[in-house]
Amino acid sequence: MKKLFLLSFVLVAALLGALIWKGFSGSPKPGEKVLLGGLTEKQVLQALPSWKQAYDAYRPDSAAVAVIQSMKKPVEILVFLGTWCPDSKREVPRLMKALDQAGNPKIRVKYYGVPHGFRENDDTAAQYRIEAVPTFIVRVGAKEIGRIVERAELGIEQDLAQILRTANLEK
Repeated sequence: MKKLFLLSFVLVAALLGALIWKGFSGSPKPGEKVLLGGLTEKQVLQALPSWKQAYDAYRPDSAAVAVIQSMKKPVEILVFLGTWCPDSKREVPRLMKALDQAGNPKIRVKYYGVPHGFRENDDTAAQYRIEAVPTFIVRVGAKEIGRIVERAELGIEQDLAQILRTANLEK
């Protein structure tokens, strides 16, 4: 009887754990907008009010913004995001706000929304070796000079400033 109870308890705990994990794994929720393909900052912020709220509330690090603002060479940032992904919801609006504050016309950003299950179903994500979202690929010309994946270590603008500083793009 004890073994049957213990086995039942373990099975129920495993099932509940799996259900809870699925809820936190970034699966689209019913009625949630999933934006796919090439996007603009405006499209993202208009379609996703919670992202706009995160953008409005965020206060970027002013020293990092100054570094981003000082870049003299053209830089392209490719942002792969999942509108269904909690990490994207946290990091992408922060990047948008920092770049808007920097106002550097030398920095071009391309946003690309991927579907849930993008590793198997999205050729563009495969082309850029996207393993997790968000992924921020920083490029000069066609050369990748840095990549931030999922979660910034110091803060998205600080990590970006560090990549740009290391590439010596202030001149």
